Amino acid sequence: MKPLKICLLLATNLLFIQGVEATQMDYSIGLNRTNLTSAGVPMDGQFRFELGVFKSGFVPSPTNIAQWSTNWTSAQGKAYAVNISNASRGGIAGTFTVTNNVAPFTAGTRYYFWGFRGSEVSGEWILITRTNWNWPVASEAGSSIFSSGSAAAVVGVVDTNANAGNGNTPFHLQSAAISNALPPPTGWSQWSADNLGGVPPAGSSGDLNTNGITDALEYAIHSGESSNPAAWLQLGQTNGNRHLEVRIPRRRDRPASYVVEVSTNLLDWTNGPSFTEVVEDSAAALVVRDKTAIGDGGDRRFLRVRTVVTP
Repeated sequence: MKPLKICLLLATNLLFIQGVEATQMDYSIGLNRTNLTSAGVPMDGQFRFELGVFKSGFVPSPTNIAQWSTNWTSAQGKAYAVNISNASRGGIAGTFTVTNNVAPFTAGTRYYFWGFRGSEVSGEWILITRTNWNWPVASEAGSSIFSSGSAAAVVGVVDTNANAGNGNTPFHLQSAAISNALPPPTGWSQWSADNLGGVPPAGSSGDLNTNGITDALEYAIHSGESSNPAAWLQLGQTNGNRHLEVRIPRRRDRPASYVVEVSTNLLDWTNGPSFTEVVEDSAAALVVRDKTAIGDGGDRRFLRVRTVVTP
C-alpha cells in the first residue's frame, strides 16, 4: 500500500506502559491534503478536530445535529494545522492511548472524527466515521490498520481519492455550513494550548498578541469572528429614557462568564442586579443594560466588561 494513497489513517497497536497493557490509536486526518469549507476556501487554524464517541443509543444524523454536542464525549482534540509551505493544504495527526474501557468508551462503540469551526449561530462541521471503526479493547493484542477507502461523512463530504489523480472533486474533506447547533465545548486550557503557542496564560489580564483585547476575552468570543469590543456599546430605550447597554457576542461553547460594571468616574466600579439588568441572553449575544438612565443625577455613565473563564 502506498502511503500517499491514504488520506485518513488509523492504526491500533499494543503498548506496554509501566507494566499496564494499553492500545495505541495513531491517526491522521486529511494530512497535507486540500480540505475546504462549504464556501470552497481552505480550512484554517480555527478548525478543531476531535476523536470521540456518542452516548449509547444515540446515532448522529443530519436531522438531529442540535443534539450532537450533549451526546458527545471527546477522547482527544487537535487544532487543524495549515501546511506552512502551502496554505491550501493541511490536516491533523495524533496518537491516543486507550488504557481502559470505561463508558462511554466501551469496546465496540462506534467512534468518529468531528471537525468544527465557528459558533452556535453559524459554523462549519464535518463528521467522519466508518462501519468498522469500533472502539478498541484496552488490552487488545496485535494491530489493525484503518484507511479512508470506505470512510464516509455524516455531514460534509469525503472524497477518498482526491489529490491522488482519480478523484471526482478537487478536495479531500469539505465541511458543511451549520447553524443553530452548539459545537463541542472547548475549555480555556485547551484553547490556550492551541492558540497561545505554548505560552502559559497570564490570567484575565494577559494579551499575548498585544491587540488590546485580553486573551480571556478572545477565548470567550473568539475575536476573529466578532466586532471590536469598542463597538459593543449601544443605547437602549425604556419608559422614554435612554440607557447605556453593552452587547457581548456569545460563544456558549466556551465556558466563560461576564461581569458588567458601571461607573461615573472611571475609578469606582459597581456591579450586580442593583446596577445592571440582562435584557437579552441568547445564542447570539448577551445584552446588559445600565439601570440608571443617561442624565439622571447629571453624572456621566461608563460601562466595562470583565471576563471570567473556567480553568
